[in-house]
Amino acid sequence: MGKAPELNYRSFLANDMRDYLDYLDHLGFSILVPAYRLKPIDRFLAENNITCIQQCDSRFWLSLLRQHQGRIKAITFQYWHRTFHKFCRYLVLQGRIAENPAALFPLPNPQPYRPYVFSLQELRRIFDFLQQKALSSIIRIRTFLNTRRSKGASTSSPRPRRGLFCGF
Repeated sequence: MGKAPELNYRSFLANDMRDYLDYLDHLGFSILVPAYRLKPIDRFLAENNITCIQQCDSRFWLSLLRQHQGRIKAITFQYWHRTFHKFCRYLVLQGRIAENPAALFPLPNPQPYRPYVFSLQELRRIFDFLQQKALSSIIRIRTFLNTRRSKGASTSSPRPRRGLFCGF
């Protein structure tokens, strides 16, 4: 597959991150996206002098979130977390760590669904309005049809039409 650009990982996990990207490349996966998603995590690890994987707990993720708050979207943070989770899962499979520390941090939903709930009074107003609109529409349709019938009866010719398809 295509090689990722040189990303110069600097943290204590730099060699493991390169091994993980080689592993993904060997399996035939694109390594470009994981390589770029691991870069801010690596930079954060190096800047904060984190030297062991056990320090990558909830406080680590909250600090990372606090540092980038307002500059990234919630979905970007979720992508970083998911990529680090997969990387840690790789480390568990390789026997380098005993458990996945990224699995312990629950991610908030980036865009929670909060529906608006109408009150009973609001629903009554809506249904009353729709009922009035429906009644006025029905009245208009009936009036229109009645006027068409009355106009049609007065303008029709007294003698019946005879033609090829009238049955006469």
